[in-house]
Amino acid sequence: LHYPLRRQRQMCIRDRNERKEVLENEKNRDFLKHLNELASRILIEFKGNSTLTTHQLIKNYFKPEQIKSKNYFKLIFDSLFRNRKNLNDLTYFQDLIYFGCKSGKADLVFDEIYRKEINKKDKSHLTMKQGKWGRNLEITQLFFKNKSHDTPLIKNKESIIYLYTEVGLSYLNIGNPLKSIELFNSLLKYLDESDFINKAIALYHRSGLNYRCSRLKESLSDIKDSYAYIKMGIAKEIENHILARLAYVLFLNGNINKAKEYFEISENFYDTYSMKYQILRGIPVIKYADFLFKIGDIRQAEVVVKKKMLLCEKENWLGEIARCNRVLASIEMQRKKYTKASHLIEEAVSNSIFHGTPEIRIPVSYTHLRAHETRH
Repeated sequence: LHYPLRRQRQMCIRDRNERKEVLENEKNRDFLKHLNELASRILIEFKGNSTLTTHQLIKNYFKPEQIKSKNYFKLIFDSLFRNRKNLNDLTYFQDLIYFGCKSGKADLVFDEIYRKEINKKDKSHLTMKQGKWGRNLEITQLFFKNKSHDTPLIKNKESIIYLYTEVGLSYLNIGNPLKSIELFNSLLKYLDESDFINKAIALYHRSGLNYRCSRLKESLSDIKDSYAYIKMGIAKEIENHILARLAYVLFLNGNINKAKEYFEISENFYDTYSMKYQILRGIPVIKYADFLFKIGDIRQAEVVVKKKMLLCEKENWLGEIARCNRVLASIEMQRKKYTKASHLIEEAVSNSIFHGTPEIRIPVSYTHLRAHETRH
């Protein structure tokens, strides 16, 4: 343990010329050997809940202000990447990304580490599962040259759009929607005017942020522009999400009749197009159910939610099941069936724990509080 660390310390205190000579001659192989030994042993030790500790030591020895070239970062990253482990540990992956970005491998670590290891699109999605959106923000910011988020280090256009969306979502989930709006403003400036679909998606997200900040007119303007862009592209599944958002924002602005018309078009979408779009029966349906409940059409709200619940239970979507149970609990409270409502909301709370987004947890917690107060 002590020999490799002592060797790293000795290399760091040598003058610049001697360090350069060590890296360029045959002793470089010895240095790599010790790095490989550290990596193969998961960097020596763990701390408590499998948090890696030796990464920070390496960072302390090889600080950016002390080293002008990328040689050290590249040597460390190449060794760690070759010997990487699937630990489901955000600290471990964050350090891999740190060294990857510092050694000019931002695109590689974004695809192989961030998207494939951290953001797995299943129940092992680390950020969602652990609810660590502050940590997710730290990780995503590594992919930018500075904190102004105007110079991403990755080059792939699709990845850049994904990155901006992830940073914006992280700001929202730590309670800073205004900063999230700034991110989508930057993304809209980055996108070409002819990129209809991505423009539509960015405006869709900004619309949601605006109505969360009580900027209802701005939200309506954004979602109308989003709908106009998506009509110029070819993406029916996205078009339906945007249409449902347009309906909901119209409702928030007091236009109930128009909102109901658009919601019905959105709901009929799944019967009009092929079954492959059934998987997207998510937020649009819950917004429709919320709308029906708030205008007093409780029976139809229940029909809509139970129809969605069948698919969610089949696919075991815990977050969506929590949304459904939250609406059903509100319906049962309205009917004064408090015991049934309490059972439903308790199940919603349990499922929302496994889906670490405040967008789901906060409404569920609020309904849980109402059910408790009503029952007692």
